[in-house]
Amino acid sequence: MSQKLRSFHFRPALLDSLKHYRRPDFMADLGAGLTVACVALPLAMAFGIASGVKPEQGLITAIIGGALVSLLGGSKVQIGGPAGAFVAMLYGIALQYGMSNLLLATMMAGAILFLMGALRLGQIIRFVPISIVIGFTNGIAVVIMLSQVKDFLGLQIEKMPANFFSQLDTLVHYRDGLNYPALGLGLVTLLTLIVWPKPPKVMTSRQTALEQPAQGVVGTTTDAAGDAEGAPAPTVARTPSAAPTGPQPQQASLLRRILWRIPAPLVVLLLGTLFTWALQLPVETIGSRFGGIPQSLPAPVLPSFDWESAQNLLGPTLAIAFLGAIESLLCARVADGMTHDRHDPNQELMAQGIANFATPLFGGIAVTGTIARTVTNIRSGAHSPIAGLVHALTLLVFMLLLAPLAVNIPMSVLAGILLFVGFNMGDWRAFARLRRFTLNYRTVLLTTFCLTVVFDLTVAVQFGLLLASFFFIYRVARVTRVDRIETPAEVATLPGGRRVGTWQAFGSIFFGSISKLEAITATPQPLPDIVVLDLHRVINMDTTGLDALQSLHRHILEHGDRLVLCAANRQPLSLMKRAGFLEELGDGNLFDSLDEAYAALRGASRPA
Repeated sequence: MSQKLRSFHFRPALLDSLKHYRRPDFMADLGAGLTVACVALPLAMAFGIASGVKPEQGLITAIIGGALVSLLGGSKVQIGGPAGAFVAMLYGIALQYGMSNLLLATMMAGAILFLMGALRLGQIIRFVPISIVIGFTNGIAVVIMLSQVKDFLGLQIEKMPANFFSQLDTLVHYRDGLNYPALGLGLVTLLTLIVWPKPPKVMTSRQTALEQPAQGVVGTTTDAAGDAEGAPAPTVARTPSAAPTGPQPQQASLLRRILWRIPAPLVVLLLGTLFTWALQLPVETIGSRFGGIPQSLPAPVLPSFDWESAQNLLGPTLAIAFLGAIESLLCARVADGMTHDRHDPNQELMAQGIANFATPLFGGIAVTGTIARTVTNIRSGAHSPIAGLVHALTLLVFMLLLAPLAVNIPMSVLAGILLFVGFNMGDWRAFARLRRFTLNYRTVLLTTFCLTVVFDLTVAVQFGLLLASFFFIYRVARVTRVDRIETPAEVATLPGGRRVGTWQAFGSIFFGSISKLEAITATPQPLPDIVVLDLHRVINMDTTGLDALQSLHRHILEHGDRLVLCAANRQPLSLMKRAGFLEELGDGNLFDSLDEAYAALRGASRPA
């Protein structure tokens, strides 16, 4: 760890972007930032409400967190803010531990994220199997959609429980309180988002590049409204609501080309608010539930803290940090594929850590990279992190000047947007593809999905990783073999009647496969006088495997026989040397190849 701390490096991508920054770059960033802000405005409020907090807390997260991620991050085009992937987890934490403890857990998660970046652990994403990512993402999508049914139907339920089955029971119990105007607004919202004109799927150089990382790592699917935030799935990202790049078909009408550039969530938000105000519809609004949105940023305040609460928040803290790291690094890799650039994952984690530590001071919630808004940013022509700063500043201007207008925003419209978010953030075709994959893959994905829906993300990921590790150990143990091979006739029986037997090991000799090595002595036939073990196909050995090898050696010595090893690779050889096993084995019993071992045995058997 001390070596990693000595190599600490903190250099935001903004510094490199400003080296050759020109006025055309600024104009491109200005347009991209304004476009992203239009997409982020309804989503920030919707994600805040769905997470169990006030709408202004979602806006604060997008403003403060988004600005810090752009200012200090390791990606030039990543947009930070509240994300759909956090909704279910944050709602459960707020319900169980309270708002103050939610903010405290987010700050502690920020410290962990910063430490991960400082220790150069930015490649952590590679250690999470895609089956787990798809499983918990689809599970989160189901939880998001279920949580919005109450507002979509206009049901008067004071507080929704966090448990899946309790939510179903509550919805059924209050089903008679259906509000038809609210349902109508929600249905119109969904229909508008579905039919809103989408740009043609033109494969430009940027879009083609996006397919490359999607084949090897987790990509994302985003919807026509550009709001499937942080939705990992093994498909190419698409955000049709963003300004399209590349050539457009000539036959497209001017109106359609204009509509392509207007974010659909903003359209339904404005229209729904206008109809609610003009017709005085009897539906719940932001004003009736929360009293509106304040026209200023709150002063920074430390959340209440005590050691007993902090100890109870270890699980939620690790869950927020884990999901924040996964989401932000996935988003940055997708952005790399589109821009032909390369982000600094360690710098990105440190920026996410600072953002998650600072945002709760103002009442904000967890911050992460948001894939759909980042893709919108790229396709709108962003050149540098300045676009992300413009996006945050635009949201701040809205909060300072236009917040009073938000009192008429109907909750059913926000619910309709989030239902669309939830459906499009899931990779539902992954379930249809399950039959193509192994039982292990199917088990991990479905288990993670079910546990995310029924329990929570923390339990799902922990159990998913446990299952994935078990299946990996089982798979490696299965492919590991120790086979007896034919010994050349001139070596098989040496002068004096001494017999030689040869075994060849393949794979990894570790705690899960030592039975393969023990099988050498488990046969009813007596062992040869000299046992030759070829290790050239053994790529790894752990201390348990070494202990099994030492036991084999002792068993052979007890019968007055001899063990000969040959062709050991670097890692097993280093372990045997450090453990003192080579001295125990004795001189003349370790050779560089099987042929050398045979030659030495033949030479030793000749009379002087």
